[in-house]
Amino acid sequence: MKSVYLKGTLGACLFAVAMPALASHEVYSPIVEQGEKELELTTDYVTDSSSDDNHEVTHYLEAGYGIGPRWGSELLVEFEKPRGEGTDAESVEWENVFQLSEQGEHFVDYGLFLELAKALEDESPDEVAGGLLLQKEFGSVVSIINLIAAKQVGDNAEDELEGEYSGQLRWRLDPRLEPTLEVYNKEEGTKVGTLLHGKFHLQKRSKLGYSIGMMWGADNDTPNTLRGSIEYEF
Repeated sequence: MKSVYLKGTLGACLFAVAMPALASHEVYSPIVEQGEKELELTTDYVTDSSSDDNHEVTHYLEAGYGIGPRWGSELLVEFEKPRGEGTDAESVEWENVFQLSEQGEHFVDYGLFLELAKALEDESPDEVAGGLLLQKEFGSVVSIINLIAAKQVGDNAEDELEGEYSGQLRWRLDPRLEPTLEVYNKEEGTKVGTLLHGKFHLQKRSKLGYSIGMMWGADNDTPNTLRGSIEYEF
């Protein structure tokens, strides 16, 4: 049963190449930790000499808080630095996760995702996004699937509803070392990520987390991207 589910999940993640795309940069878990505060910086660096975006850098600066036992909220600012140009703030996003089931109560843990994004560039539309978050644990293996839809709003908005499918398989080898496979279908194309995640306990309940790896473009039009992040939970 375990192998069937894992194969099905991975297959569903790879099927994402056929679906339209949004711009979320991570896979969201439906599990909320009440009272937990976190600060996180994620950086994507395009390392593909065949791409016009080579050496482009994108930063995601996040601050999150577990407001209640079933509601986690984050404020995110996205910065971009095209090759040969300065760094500019692209958008401010308010992300929310609503946990709808007790962890382990059902075969799959599930929750809802809601995002409001305000564009900071002139003539760029704002965005509203929402969807379903699913998670299943089998021993030391964790599988997460996100089904997200979004709609542009405001000036210059396109009258279309777009969808994204993303997924993650994580092996909890050790809290400090967790090999991870991620799949994203974004506006610029589909990427498959091979990463290492980990967390180190500091004083009391505080933790220092990291993530590093490569996001591989699934076709010649999608550049490879080096990803790294650091997170502080307290």
